[in-house]
Amino acid sequence: MEIIRETYIKHANELEIVLGISCEDSENKHERNSHQAHTFTNQKFYTYIIKGTKDFHYCGITKDIGIRIMQHNEGKNISTRSNRPYTIAHVIEFPTRQQARKMEVMIKNVGVKKYFIKNCRRIS
Repeated sequence: MEIIRETYIKHANELEIVLGISCEDSENKHERNSHQAHTFTNQKFYTYIIKGTKDFHYCGITKDIGIRIMQHNEGKNISTRSNRPYTIAHVIEFPTRQQARKMEVMIKNVGVKKYFIKNCRRIS
């Protein structure tokens, strides 16, 4: 499995600094492209861990972290509707969706919170 980049996010503004991703830019892109079909080439995929209230952790994959965190915080995902607001705690970048999905399954098999505590706190 080829990992492009792995980052532990301590503060929300680090997402833009480390990955070059801005939630604001993603929101604007989402509005512009909401009615268009997308063709992605050389698209990167991300396995991410978000942390909500009550020490709840959730793992997922996406092509656009900014849009995805907004969807979680707007309650558009049944699994994360409660325990809002969410912050991104960890991001792993992959060249393919299959690799990102494989990591997501591995993390969920271990347990998201357990994986995060054991592996992510030491990365910075």
